[in-house]
Amino acid sequence: MTTTLLHAPSFKDLPFFCQSVNGVSENALVITTYPHRRGQHVLNLGPLGKSWDVEAVFAPDINGREGYPEDYYPYGWFRFMKALEDPERGYFDHPLFGRTWAQCQGYSPRVLPREGFRVSIKFIEANLDEPTFTARLTMDDNAVSEQAGADRADSLDASLQALTDLDVAPFSAAWEAYILALYSINRVITISDLNVSLNVFHASITAVESTYPTILDPINYDMQAQIYKLRRDAVVLALRRDVGSEKRIVDWENRAVQSTLEIAVFLYGDPGRASEIEALNSITDPLFVPIGTLKVMSDYIA
Repeated sequence: MTTTLLHAPSFKDLPFFCQSVNGVSENALVITTYPHRRGQHVLNLGPLGKSWDVEAVFAPDINGREGYPEDYYPYGWFRFMKALEDPERGYFDHPLFGRTWAQCQGYSPRVLPREGFRVSIKFIEANLDEPTFTARLTMDDNAVSEQAGADRADSLDASLQALTDLDVAPFSAAWEAYILALYSINRVITISDLNVSLNVFHASITAVESTYPTILDPINYDMQAQIYKLRRDAVVLALRRDVGSEKRIVDWENRAVQSTLEIAVFLYGDPGRASEIEALNSITDPLFVPIGTLKVMSDYIA
């Protein structure tokens, strides 16, 4: 199984080729034990700072590759080593979650005969009372829109076509299907509906990555970053939907022949929700709803 890095990570804006990142998150716990009593009392004082063990690679064949300078090896290493030893904190750009303030606790360079020059680095979070991982994940969430997502999908298709020399547009197709799902259900939506729509969308994107595995090559990290943002766009649009965490579809017994308008007023006190009832039950004649079981939303007031 290959771990996909979404973009080239960096420290103090110096990019480095990342082989792996292992993070640790811990809570500050006060543990108290008592004589002749089983067990212990644990008091959680809150989260400690995060830390990361990073494996970086510096090698001549990385020089000049997309995102890396021509002198990445060896002079890029000298610049990077100076940044690690600088006493001031700097941004550590995590390849998946984004940027956070950090300090280098230590590093250990080594040479492996067949794997090149590697450096093991320990980063420690250094942002007291500041949020973690905000610079990349949320800075442009407000700019997320259906059209912005469509533009991103089009850009990804163009990159994929350049990569494979094939006339394909799977990202746009997946995005259009997702937006159509959100639009078609409109108000008739539950948390389950959102989960299904999102899961189908994410499965479609994963299928594209499986069909065109060159996308996952580390050199295409920028394309991978755009795929991550497209997934993020889908989540943001879903979270904007006014669904209510407790709303769900339930059965309700209609005991008289009546219109969907009368049912909506009776159930919700809102005549505007008649179309919701029609959509839930595939009603073709809204003026005459027969006696029987109907699907309605669980927030009815009757």
